[in-house]
Amino acid sequence: MGYRRTSRNTWVPKRQGSDEDEDVDEDVAEAEDEPEVSDPTSSFDTQFTAFEERMTAMHEAQKKFLQESVTSMQEEQRQFFAEMRTFMARFPPP
Repeated sequence: MGYRRTSRNTWVPKRQGSDEDEDVDEDVAEAEDEPEVSDPTSSFDTQFTAFEERMTAMHEAQKKFLQESVTSMQEEQRQFFAEMRTFMARFPPP
């Protein structure tokens, strides 16, 4: 007679020629003794909320960085074209 592992990671004897448990009633009794988990989704909800807050904060930081970068580039362009207008006014093309 062989043994096999159950879904709860316990070893039970096999029936000869099949993979079924010999004592299915014992398996059911063990399942009834397991403690109940109180609202398993609450920890997931908490983790998801924390993740969502981190993602929102990161998105806001990226948005702020990009806005500052664009503003800085626009200011550099304004200065460049102002200098080019001054240069072209002093030295017009032939």
